[in-house]
Amino acid sequence: MHINYIHQLSCFFFRLERHSGMRPSHVSLYLALFRQWNSLKFCITMSISRLQLMLVSKIGSKDCYHRTLKELHDWGFLEYHPAEHPKDQARVTMKNLTLIEQQLSLPVDADSILAGLAHEDGPKPVPKPGHIYKTIQTESRKENIPPQFEKVLACFEASEFSEREARKFFNYYESLGWMQGGHTPIVNWRAKASKWMLDKYAVKRRGWKVKGEPDNPQDYGTPL
Repeated sequence: MHINYIHQLSCFFFRLERHSGMRPSHVSLYLALFRQWNSLKFCITMSISRLQLMLVSKIGSKDCYHRTLKELHDWGFLEYHPAEHPKDQARVTMKNLTLIEQQLSLPVDADSILAGLAHEDGPKPVPKPGHIYKTIQTESRKENIPPQFEKVLACFEASEFSEREARKFFNYYESLGWMQGGHTPIVNWRAKASKWMLDKYAVKRRGWKVKGEPDNPQDYGTPL
């Protein structure tokens, strides 16, 4: 079988980018199979070893391995032939993805495929009926994160806080990437600013120390 190494992998990633059901296990198992296929000079059908493929693809369970292999078969990336006898080995026939894309009138040269992968306006997976994306709801509630410093300054000055305090607040959350707990994006920075000012007001009035604040706080506005 005549296979172009670059075109085959380019077609795989072209389909991967447009397939909503693909997971990391599909990618790693296909690449492990492709590596073996390439070493056998792209033979039509090859025998496979579950243990060897699980080792190379870093798949840790037999259930995940068999499910992933069957899904690659169902999606047309390959043909899986299970062993008919316990002493026999299963076999796989890898599909020529370049030929398939030609039949579907899709671009098959590497430059066109890679350009398509980088195009932000390419086809997107169609959401299932009734499916609601939480990211859409989050975006509708978000108010320009990160905010402009001028807006932060106006918020602090409205509560009679200094520009220095506004700068400390802005630089602190800027250094955190406007994330809460290291992984949750901040949705309402004004609520964070209000809490910051209330804590500072309590410190000023009663001499308390804000919980979690170091004795000598880092000035994030000063270059390292």
